[in-house]
Amino acid sequence: PQRAKFFKISESDAIDGLQSLLTSYILVPGETDDEYRFSHSRYLRAANAMRECHNTTKMHFIIAQTMLKYLSQCRYNLYPLARHICLSAEIVKQRVSERHKHRDVLWRGAQRAVDSAAKPTALWYYKVCIDLLQDDRWNKEATDVYYEETLQLHLQAAELAHLQGETELAE
Repeated sequence: PQRAKFFKISESDAIDGLQSLLTSYILVPGETDDEYRFSHSRYLRAANAMRECHNTTKMHFIIAQTMLKYLSQCRYNLYPLARHICLSAEIVKQRVSERHKHRDVLWRGAQRAVDSAAKPTALWYYKVCIDLLQDDRWNKEATDVYYEETLQLHLQAAELAHLQGETELAE
């Protein structure tokens, strides 16, 4: 109903549309009365392909920044938050001068992914985390540069890259 105002449709039209999607089994009820989800991942992919937002990187950046501000310590949000950071890394690097919080989320996500045997995901997180280091990453006097973080991050990423068969990256 609140979003109906944003799209300039009446509340009754929004409810009718929602009811139609439910009866045709495109949407199914979620965990609460206000939540719905697509019944099949193909519907989600189709909806994503049709949306007006063509700048998905910016969308991921906005979601990541919001989650960092309000939900970063919730353990259930670690993987979704890390994914949004990874998918918006180029904007994060351009617009956020102190990126320690972003790197911390990626580092924690990578460690949890390794513990869960999701090594390709962990390596992706480590690669992006390294990319989010400052350009002068070894200068302890620079802002947002922590020598021990840089060292450990490179070592852990190299070890995981070696285990994943990415010898060039490991070296």
